[in-house]
Amino acid sequence: MASFNENLARLRKEAGLTQEALAQAVNVSPQAVSKWESSGMPDTALLPAIADALNTSIDHLFGRNPAAGDVEQAIGRDIGRLPHGERLSRAMALRWALQRAFMCGTGGIRTEDNIDAYQGAKYSYSQVTRDDGLSLVGLSQRLNYAFLAQDGSGRGFAEQLGGSEQYAELFALLANAEARKLIFFLHARDDNPFTAAFIEKQTGIPAARVQELVPQLDRMKLVIVQSLLLDDKRIEVYRAWANPALIPMLMFAQEIIDRPHWFCYQTNDRTKPLFAEA
Repeated sequence: MASFNENLARLRKEAGLTQEALAQAVNVSPQAVSKWESSGMPDTALLPAIADALNTSIDHLFGRNPAAGDVEQAIGRDIGRLPHGERLSRAMALRWALQRAFMCGTGGIRTEDNIDAYQGAKYSYSQVTRDDGLSLVGLSQRLNYAFLAQDGSGRGFAEQLGGSEQYAELFALLANAEARKLIFFLHARDDNPFTAAFIEKQTGIPAARVQELVPQLDRMKLVIVQSLLLDDKRIEVYRAWANPALIPMLMFAQEIIDRPHWFCYQTNDRTKPLFAEA
């Protein structure tokens, strides 16, 4: 295993810093940095500043690579210590760091390219495609998303996603203006049940048409149909079967319709078509 001195010299060069630049960053003399790279050791209080200047960790300075479990535990602690309202933002920042790591070597990712550098832009898009899966991240003033798909079985996306006859029914529903309106209405409501007559009053879709569409939505698991007995009369009521997968589906539909032409981080290491047979 390389010594601290050897690691320091290597990491400094990988970061593109001279001894003078590193010395200035940690507020010491260039002679001190030269000594550290030959045989000496810095004061332990300087180690965090040195690691930050080199965009690395103290572990890496000493040639120690934490086990995967240690990293996962550290990420869990990092997010878990935050208030609930801040956890998604932190997770997105970490996910952006992971995306950039696909394109970086052992020197690590650059601090100046963290999520704050891109989040204010109108749109920033990144894609990584590999034979074992893909990773997509979008940052915009409207919505941020991160998508990671791994072909864990090795059978390919075509076998696992292609050929479903139900795609046609779902896409036909989404192509129908009244069905789309009904889907959005259902998912904008609380969990209280309501009738077709109520939907007609709220949306303008005739109650008879609602009753025609509901069985299709029921097959797609987008609505819960219940039968209630009120004053010796049985009526049909509905509740949304809330499916958060609607959100990424519609977001990626936008990506297909309005495909980004510029990628701030992109790599294509995939050697076969997306729907190639395994």
